[in-house]
Amino acid sequence: MSRTKKGIIIISVLCVIFIFFLVLAFFEIRIPCIFKELTGLNCPGCGNTRATVALFKLDFKEMLHYNLLYPLELIYIFQVGIIMIVNYFKKGKFEYSAKTIVIDIVFLILLITWGIVRNVVPYF
Repeated sequence: MSRTKKGIIIISVLCVIFIFFLVLAFFEIRIPCIFKELTGLNCPGCGNTRATVALFKLDFKEMLHYNLLYPLELIYIFQVGIIMIVNYFKKGKFEYSAKTIVIDIVFLILLITWGIVRNVVPYF
């Protein structure tokens, strides 16, 4: 498959995801967290769907209310995506190979810590 076709597929998938979240925002549809349903605990990503809907509505205070770590999650996801796109143009493959693993380790520790804190501290 040519790079052009792959690029069109990727853009199409991103458009579908964007439309999906617009529909969620417009119809106020909520997706339950399976982890929370099974354990009764909040996972580190609990509230991300609602935070994304709030972001689409440009309600940043509400976005942070749903998941305080959400902006950092977005930054990390975009960073991984950019690295994958750069690697695609350099090597012809979508692969994640960061120059340093420190960012990944720090983010993982932050995510685990956040998952614990939001279940111990009553506010979160």
